[in-house]
Amino acid sequence: MSDEGGHEEGSWWEKYAIPAGHAAVGAWEAGGEHLVKAFEGAGASAHAAESMAGMASPAVKAIPYVGAALGTGQALYHGNEMLKHTDQADGGYANNQFYTEMGEATLGGAGAVASFCPAASLYLGAGELAVNGLGWASGKLFGDEYGFSAGSVVGAAEHGVKDAAQWVGNGGVQRTAGAAYDAVSGAAGTAYDAASGAASTAVNAVSDTASTAYNAVSGAASGAYDAASGAASTAVNAVSSGASTAYNAVADTASSAYNTASDAVGGAVDAVASW
Repeated sequence: MSDEGGHEEGSWWEKYAIPAGHAAVGAWEAGGEHLVKAFEGAGASAHAAESMAGMASPAVKAIPYVGAALGTGQALYHGNEMLKHTDQADGGYANNQFYTEMGEATLGGAGAVASFCPAASLYLGAGELAVNGLGWASGKLFGDEYGFSAGSVVGAAEHGVKDAAQWVGNGGVQRTAGAAYDAVSGAAGTAYDAASGAASTAVNAVSDTASTAYNAVSGAASGAYDAASGAASTAVNAVSSGASTAYNAVADTASSAYNTASDAVGGAVDAVASW
């Protein structure tokens, strides 16, 4: 895959031969170290164990230094290429040759260091081969714009780290925290208002119901009192009227009887006087 200026994203030598060499040498050295330990465990001297494992020759011992030299050369070459594309340092992630070269330089430096650690050399080389193979397949299946390499992947990660550092430095954390606080505070205020309104409505409803019940009971009691008072007054009036009528009847009867008796006595007196 090429960038807009036509620069090839690493040759087959860098994308496949060097990573394959790292992986192969790492696997061979790791296996050789295990053989040396096995021979030493069987009683051989350190030198004899290295000789039997094929690890004693000067050429073999020079392999890590050759790998370190290749990795250093890769790092220096791509570091120089990176400096030719500084105009893309603040660009986006697609077709950004500055960060692709940075990623390739980073892999070169990592390869130089890993040359002295067989396991690291094995994993680094195998990882580069796998990523480069996936990137090649992606470009063939979906178009060149979807292709990628181990260098472009590492460069994109470094681009992301740089952007994250700038975001933090420009107050991104504070802004995000402030926005989150405002959102939580607003939600809490809305919930409080809703709860307060519901509680107020409930209190008013209970108060209105109690007031209505009180008025109903009070009205019923007042009505009952008025009815009882009217009935009692009617009864008292009736008794009073009956008693007055009876009294008048008795008085009239007594008066009539008195008058009759008085007349009879007067008649008797007059009769005796005439006689």
